[in-house]
Amino acid sequence: MRNNKRYLTTFGFIDLLFNMLVGFVFMFFIAYILINPIADDGKVDPPDIALLVINWPDDSKYDVDVWVKDPSGQILSFTNKTIPGMHLEKDDLGAQGDTWGGKSLAIKNQEVVHITHMHEGTYQVTLHLYATHGKADKQKVTVELMTIKNFRKVGIKEVIMSEKGQEQSIVSFKADNRQQITKVDWDWVGTIVDWKGVASTQQGVNEGSRVGTMRNIP
Repeated sequence: MRNNKRYLTTFGFIDLLFNMLVGFVFMFFIAYILINPIADDGKVDPPDIALLVINWPDDSKYDVDVWVKDPSGQILSFTNKTIPGMHLEKDDLGAQGDTWGGKSLAIKNQEVVHITHMHEGTYQVTLHLYATHGKADKQKVTVELMTIKNFRKVGIKEVIMSEKGQEQSIVSFKADNRQQITKVDWDWVGTIVDWKGVASTQQGVNEGSRVGTMRNIP
């Protein structure tokens, strides 16, 4: 029995040292948290709930427009850039609109829809090729839907735009009473474009520019 190592006092001493080490690490961890609390001063609470981001080739002269219908039937587009709970950041006219002082600038062809309040119900999204400003060919346009509060990419869709006047169905999604996206249908097919409103912006205007007509839209 005297030669059995289980009864040697060194094992108890090692256990004691180990327990002291664990306790020291735990106290250091607690002290570190108390000394360095998480700072909220630099936190930014974004106003947007969700974004729709539309991109097409930066050197493209295509004038692509996004159209969004909310659950109440109100439509967001370049003719009506702000509706309750949603606004269009800018109406991108394509590469021919990216000039300053007579020089071309390397600016992305992009339109962004900011959703700041989601109404309960169904939203619908389409794209419209307002003008090609030259030779028409097949160009890829990408549409991405993302939520901002929890930083989640809901989905992305690529479509081909090639003909002036083409309307392309993109997505339909539903929002609940907690302003959460509950159902997304990328196979939805429908039309939103107000053709009468589009025609009114084109009357008597050269296809090369839409800027002058935008000021006359009520």
